[in-house]
Amino acid sequence: MIIVSYAFVTSQYDRKIAYLTHVADFKRGATTILPTRPESLSILSGVFESVDIKSPYLVLDEVHAIKNSSSTRFKAVLELRKFADTCIMLSRTPIDNTWLDLGSYVQLLRGHQIASKRHMQSIFAKEDPQCPGEFNLPDKERFERLEQLLNCFVVRRPETTVPLPPLNRETRNVDLTLAEAKCSNKKFADYEKAISDTERHKKLSDAQSKLLEAAQHYANHVDLVKIMPFIRVTATGETIDSDNAAFMEALEDWKETLAIDNAILDTDNAWYSSKIEDLIDVYNIRRDTDSECSVLIFDENVFFLDIIEVAFANMADPVKCFRFDDRMSKEERSTSLAAFKEARESKVMLTTPACGSEGLKGSDAYAVILCGPLWNKSLEERAIRTAWRPGQTKPVVCVQLQATNSAVESYKAKVRDTKDEHNQRILSAITRADGVEPVIYDLQSLD
Repeated sequence: MIIVSYAFVTSQYDRKIAYLTHVADFKRGATTILPTRPESLSILSGVFESVDIKSPYLVLDEVHAIKNSSSTRFKAVLELRKFADTCIMLSRTPIDNTWLDLGSYVQLLRGHQIASKRHMQSIFAKEDPQCPGEFNLPDKERFERLEQLLNCFVVRRPETTVPLPPLNRETRNVDLTLAEAKCSNKKFADYEKAISDTERHKKLSDAQSKLLEAAQHYANHVDLVKIMPFIRVTATGETIDSDNAAFMEALEDWKETLAIDNAILDTDNAWYSSKIEDLIDVYNIRRDTDSECSVLIFDENVFFLDIIEVAFANMADPVKCFRFDDRMSKEERSTSLAAFKEARESKVMLTTPACGSEGLKGSDAYAVILCGPLWNKSLEERAIRTAWRPGQTKPVVCVQLQATNSAVESYKAKVRDTKDEHNQRILSAITRADGVEPVIYDLQSLD
């Protein structure tokens, strides 16, 4: 048995591709440097191919992590798939975004001719007559075709099969201040002007994405709008244009007054925003009920989590915050999780949905707070299930904050619910209790 992480397989694949590219360049004379076979290449080294070794099974846990078939991670797993007779894929939320996520899993199967997501789309959906090249959702007989395909390889049992503690869900409406709402809604209005109805299904341009992001930043904390341009530049490794006086001025202003580590946020309630005020109120309600409450707080923006951490440190009765986010190494996350579990006083774990929902299952938290609606319902569900899981001994509480006077948060919730409505239709069609036979449609009627 060989147990590896997706990150390990991806790193092996990257090294293999880099080596093969170097070999190809050397053969055609593009380089005179002799290729050196990478010593650290093991699982994808070609040894298995040369001796024709096959494993009976390849088991992929949390397979939704490789749903993007254009990603290096997926390509690495597809390479690994060659060395196994059978592929077993595990996921509680197989449709992470849209039904086309299923196309990635189909590519890991054998015995069919569906070569890509695009091919799958052309088989199970109709082209939109108003937008050539774009496809509508599967409907009518095409939906039945899709259901037939999924029933060939999916075993999805009802949620009631596994004993779980009671779960109480609540949406907490937040009223932004007039200034917060005005700034947020202005950016969202600019986004609406920048995109037409016929473009809504297409990938956003960088400028359109920034408008949408800014609208959300204003809804969370106004200073995020000043922080993020600097973060975006440093994170992408771009060179700062020293001739851009306006940008450099904003950058210096951020360095002097808005740095998360700076004491400025600790004074004069610089950490304050309507979202954070309601977040602290929700936490205090839990702490009043249980002096040793253990709470997970999720948000997509790690820098908003930084401000939340400052806010909790400045409470009249400060709260210890632990971190579990994308900026931390695997070792740092493990250390933080262990310390969180050992702490006996009331405590908070600040994490992101993508990071926390895959690594926090060992925590003892029983309360979850989502700082706002996410684009995908499955992300929200995975976040909740870090606490609501088999083995949990306490009733679980999940509170989701949503700004009632924020156009961007209403829009995100609407997009999320629209996608989830169709996704649930598919999942419901293929969910069966033990012993229940799948529906078999007359193939002639599907032609």
